[in-house]
Order: sequence, then structure tokens, then C-alpha cells
Amino acid sequence: MITTRLVESARKSATSALDFALAQLDGQVRALAARLRSTSDNLSAVGEQLKGDPLVAPVALLVDRAEIAALRAARYLDSRSVRRIAGDVEAFGRERPVTAALIATLVGFAAARAIKASSVRRFETSEE
Repeated sequence: MITTRLVESARKSATSALDFALAQLDGQVRALAARLRSTSDNLSAVGEQLKGDPLVAPVALLVDRAEIAALRAARYLDSRSVRRIAGDVEAFGRERPVTAALIATLVGFAAARAIKASSVRRFETSEE
């Protein structure tokens, strides 16, 4: 009887914690989408400026592509829940495991470099 109540209480607590975490993550995803839209707007302005100079016209095309990619990513993030995004990532990993492993490796490498750079700065400022 007591163990049943304890198990039920633990289950409710876990569900509540998961709901809270998902809500927090959803807010972060929405904030990322807003930053991507802002980046897209900035890229659009840069692209327009570059189109005026024939010497950098090829760069303007790359900037336009980056603008479109940022806008598509923002729309994707806005249109899906965190659970749906996780499902899409899982499906991508199952359909293209080699590509997913390569992306995970690159993201891990970038994260390690960022952490290392951050720790070096903290170490330098703590010595002063």
C-alpha cells in the first residue's frame, strides 16, 4: 500500500519535472527561432548591399542562400513542438546514420572547443 503510493508519487514528480523541462526547452527553441529570423533579416540587408558591387556578386548569392536557410530553420522550429523535433532528429538518425554520426562528431568537436576557450578565459581572469 505504502509502496504503491510512493511509486505513484514518484511517477507524478517525474512527470511534473519532465513537463517543466519540456516547457523550458520549448521556450529556448522559440527564442532560437526568433534569433534565426533576426539573422535572416540581417543577412538580407547584407545581401542587398553586396548585390550593388559586381566584384562580390558570388558572395551575395551565398548570403542569399544563408538567409533562406536561416528563415527555413526559424519556420521549422516555430511550427513544431520539442517532442516533434526530437522525433524528427531520431528519424533522421535512423534514415542517415553516417550523416548523423558525422554531424554529432562535428557538434561535439565545436562544443569541446567552445568549452576549452571558455575555460582558458576563466583561468586567465582568475589569475589577475
